[in-house]
Amino acid sequence: PDNISGKNVTILVHGFAVSRTNLLNDFLPTYTKRLYWVGHPVLPAQIAQGNNKPAYTIGISWKGDHRSFLNDPFFRNNFSLVFAGKIMDGLYFPDDEFKALQSGVPLADLFVRLSANSNQISVIAHSLGNMVVNSALSRPNVQPGMVSKYIMNEAAVAAETFAADFDQRSEYLDSLAATKPYVAPFLEPYRLPFLTAHLAQMGFSTNSAIQDKIWLDQWARISQCPQQPCLSHSTYDAFYFKYPHLFPQGPFDPLAVKDYTVRWQNRRAGFQAPTSDDTLDFGPWQGFFSGNLQKADIYNSFDNGDCPLDHAFTINSLVQAPDRSFLDSFSALDLAFESAYGVIPRPLFAAQDNPDNDDNQLWLTNVPDYPANGIWNPSDSSHMGIHIQWARLAYWYPARSLATGNFPYKTIFTGKSGSGLDENNNTFWIDLTKQGVSGTPCSNDQVYFQVPGPDLSPEDRAAAILAVPGQEFNSIYNATSANVDSHTFMTGKPYWQVWPAFKGFLKRLDTPSQNPDPPDPNRPTP
Repeated sequence: PDNISGKNVTILVHGFAVSRTNLLNDFLPTYTKRLYWVGHPVLPAQIAQGNNKPAYTIGISWKGDHRSFLNDPFFRNNFSLVFAGKIMDGLYFPDDEFKALQSGVPLADLFVRLSANSNQISVIAHSLGNMVVNSALSRPNVQPGMVSKYIMNEAAVAAETFAADFDQRSEYLDSLAATKPYVAPFLEPYRLPFLTAHLAQMGFSTNSAIQDKIWLDQWARISQCPQQPCLSHSTYDAFYFKYPHLFPQGPFDPLAVKDYTVRWQNRRAGFQAPTSDDTLDFGPWQGFFSGNLQKADIYNSFDNGDCPLDHAFTINSLVQAPDRSFLDSFSALDLAFESAYGVIPRPLFAAQDNPDNDDNQLWLTNVPDYPANGIWNPSDSSHMGIHIQWARLAYWYPARSLATGNFPYKTIFTGKSGSGLDENNNTFWIDLTKQGVSGTPCSNDQVYFQVPGPDLSPEDRAAAILAVPGQEFNSIYNATSANVDSHTFMTGKPYWQVWPAFKGFLKRLDTPSQNPDPPDPNRPTP
């Protein structure tokens, strides 16, 4: 990057489950060609009209492709690749979230080096690639203005991360209403009650008197068992002794107790990502990227009918936050629907079903050893705080909102000036629903499983019960695999179908921009 100077740089960042091969052979060339065709300068021979700088395009490859399991003979021999690709992908979303947060570190360094060489930087990111870019923007070394314009496309990032005051806004209910026509009928009525119950199960409450009470109670129990061989207390000891730099007095250090018991009460200044990596200022997703809105003009391109975001993102928040095995996740979803359908007399996401309990300390065990993925030197302990914060976000905290790529969030994305319009009077949101949606709803499954009727004979009832797991798998499969092109349409659909979307990007990226539509050959010359 030190050789790139005085350029109009466009950076393209891929999303979830994209290999390096896919990046080089599909995502990067397709995006680059389509931007070129619509009129955005991408080649050094082109001069950007707004700043008279030669164009330059950079593609970013990050470790967002977890699918090495497809090479395992067990999966090749026992599951179809379709099943593995559609269903198993989702199991790795927390892992890739964590890697995306980490990948912001080298990308931030790239922003700094490009900016120092008088380059003007624009960024387009897809899906979970937006976690990479926002992590980079939130880094302390990235200053306002280093990135000029940034288009988020179908961002697989919880919307609450961009608003410290998300609790006081109406966007969550509005986003549920806007996406309702596209969500599978078996899931749509339960999105709000399921998430509300799951958040309560994990200790969240708007009532400060009971928020985090279950963790205070849990700590009180395990702290009464100070000697080995108490399994839960051993896990507690092992975690906090791993980080003597942060918890120098061992497991009963007041900071360690606070970390364990205060999980939902935000401790980050202004809710934003901390300005120091060596910090214990932790908290949930809310507001984590809100400071980015003052660092760059961020445009949110969204699709109400983005089926993977409508389904997989929602289900992940319900049964993989905290992260756990496929069978545990599947069982949690089963229990929720069995409770909702009245099959078992059990509250939704009952306290006794909490996956993080005395004997299964997910708050502690879901944090990878430092420094995961070799991002920092093991001898440099100054980044332990942000390492733990990222791990808790990716592996423990449920999202309390839909994905940003589902809804415009007009009151959040208003530009650095806060006016809601850029210098060309364009909004900071881009509605791509018509370009992206390919079916309404994404899946037509009416019920998660068919509840056996009370009037069935014993033999028929037994057969109906045996059929339930197959119905459940079908419901999940249909919901998570339906209309994937509603998420990847910018590169996956024929160019003429997404031409209006690329024109929308052009209007935001280039100042001034010409109308790229060719003249009508049937219209007489004036």
